[in-house]
Amino acid sequence: MNHDNNHASRRQGGIELPLLAAALLFVAAFVVADVWWLGILAVVAGLMLFTHEQESRRKLMKRLLVVALFVVAGCLPLLIGKITAGAYLGWGTWGIDASGLNRFLIVVLRCLTTMQVLLLTTRLVPVYRLCAWLKRCHFPSLFIDLFELTYRYIYVLDEMVVRIFRAQTERLGYQTYRGKVKDTGLLVAQTAVLAQHEADRLYDGLVSRGYEDDPKEFAIGHGAGATAGGGDEMVRLRNLEYAYDDGKQILKQVNLTIRKGERIALLGENGSGKSTLSMVLGGIFRHSEGSYLLGQMPLGNDKNSMQRIRRKVGLVFQNSNHQLFTPSVYDEIAYGPGNMGWEKSEVERRVGAVIGTFGLQDIRHLPPHRLSEGRKKWVAIAAVTATEPDVIVLDEPTASLDNYYTKRLMTLLDEWHREGKTVILSTHDMTLACQCCDRVWVMHEGQLIADAPKDEVFARPELLLKANLAVPQAWSATPSLTRHTPDSYALPLFLQATTAKALVVGGGKGAVRKLQTLVDAGVTCVVITEKVTEPKVTDLVKQGLTTLLERSFRQGDTAGFDLVVAATADNEVNDRVCREAAGNGALYLSLTDALQGNFHFAATVRKKGIRIAVHTDHQLPEVAQLLRKWCVQHLPQDLESRLDELGRLRKALLDDRNNTTLQQAYKTQLSDIEQSLNNLC
Repeated sequence: MNHDNNHASRRQGGIELPLLAAALLFVAAFVVADVWWLGILAVVAGLMLFTHEQESRRKLMKRLLVVALFVVAGCLPLLIGKITAGAYLGWGTWGIDASGLNRFLIVVLRCLTTMQVLLLTTRLVPVYRLCAWLKRCHFPSLFIDLFELTYRYIYVLDEMVVRIFRAQTERLGYQTYRGKVKDTGLLVAQTAVLAQHEADRLYDGLVSRGYEDDPKEFAIGHGAGATAGGGDEMVRLRNLEYAYDDGKQILKQVNLTIRKGERIALLGENGSGKSTLSMVLGGIFRHSEGSYLLGQMPLGNDKNSMQRIRRKVGLVFQNSNHQLFTPSVYDEIAYGPGNMGWEKSEVERRVGAVIGTFGLQDIRHLPPHRLSEGRKKWVAIAAVTATEPDVIVLDEPTASLDNYYTKRLMTLLDEWHREGKTVILSTHDMTLACQCCDRVWVMHEGQLIADAPKDEVFARPELLLKANLAVPQAWSATPSLTRHTPDSYALPLFLQATTAKALVVGGGKGAVRKLQTLVDAGVTCVVITEKVTEPKVTDLVKQGLTTLLERSFRQGDTAGFDLVVAATADNEVNDRVCREAAGNGALYLSLTDALQGNFHFAATVRKKGIRIAVHTDHQLPEVAQLLRKWCVQHLPQDLESRLDELGRLRKALLDDRNNTTLQQAYKTQLSDIEQSLNNLC
């Protein structure tokens, strides 16, 4: 900082200190004042606020109104008490009298006046500097924390009201007088409900960065240090479960091990338990059953155990608003290190390093709530990494990030990997999971149904479909297949069926016939149908020969399959299935349109050592079935034993081509078979 900046800073500080002192005297005055003086002071504070307001007065009025409604609603119970003579309203021995009304007015006016003084002071002095002055004046840290949270909460309420109001207006609310009354009541009620939810999540954000921790108990110098006795094993969960207070079980028998330097993608549909597992890993939610081992140290679900977890595992929430609560970006990053028990110089060094790494110099003094959603997410990631955790869990890290910040995040993930940090990405972004992770967890209905290298997981489309996931476009399980014109199905090949994967969309009789053919050939099959109408499908599922998904077809379902059969009764759905399969380079077939597809099933049979596949150029399956039946009926009775002998002689000849005895025996056996087949014609 140059000399001019130093001078400006001293001049600004010279103005701020008297303003702060005046505000504190003002607060002290209305704390001891009676109700009427409070009213006068509230009016004075409001007028001063309006004369210094930098934003529009309409926006200020809206903000004041929102807070006032919450203050009045919260103070209503103060009106009611044991009534005396001269009560205004009464219900038996309870009601509203002069003392209750006076008590109600005093509390309401004190809250409103405090809020106005808070807003006025923050208009005259930047919040981050105001908090710095309070700390210099040795105000209790609890008071400063409450001040910061109150300031943040006012803006949370404001943002919430704006979101709900816009949603109501978009759906034609507030058009009539009665509608305005009803919609306003709904706005206030819903804001109250959501405010409670936001407060709970904001508390989780505080806890995730050491709000409950005791720095003296866990101080370990600077840096997080090595995991106790664990070597490369960082975290291990054994039969871990988590249930809500009402008994609803979310996580069921989760077993996993996390090692140093791993890059893990946590995948699953909404409601599968991904976020809950992230919260448990980060030490926010306390598991109800099972064990959590940090290295080789078993931990319970008591307060000290949760604190130990949070010092090793950093958690970035999906919603950044739940994790940002201080007056400035600088304070956000300093909050976690300040709770680690580090020396002040080390905290300042670490905060400066993080600000430089994340490129936050220009916004370090801005309030986080004034940032865009993408920048909020970026600041939240920076704030969590400032504590130097060994394991970093990111819940939907690319949500709200534009292309620029997404690329920066991917670069950051690479840097963490080189540093040996363990990174867990809970995400719906399959491309991110494919490009940035080596190992994949798949959650479904609270259970971990897959834990393997990504190539193994992405090579199992039936597993991904079960979890309502699509194979990422950046990864392909099979090479693209050449497609033929619809009238060309005569390529005379037998393919190794046991390595193929087939998808049958539909559950009618036509679908079952094709499914049976595929299963008989050893093909791995998945069936998608909204309703099972054929018992044969259920039988195949029970035998473990088929995977069944009872739901409608969804975009991305055909990814990773070699053969796709569209066998629903809806031609439009079949067309959509075939178009997607064609785009993925798969062989596809529609049972409602004989000309749509690039392969056809032949009438096949395996009997007496012979495989017969019959197909007519006119696509007449009935005729093909008749031909197959005729061929099977006229095969010689002892043909299989003759073929076995001929096969044995051929194998022997391949090993000893100059053996004249084998040559003669082979020719004799072949001639005998030829004579038997000629007799059929």
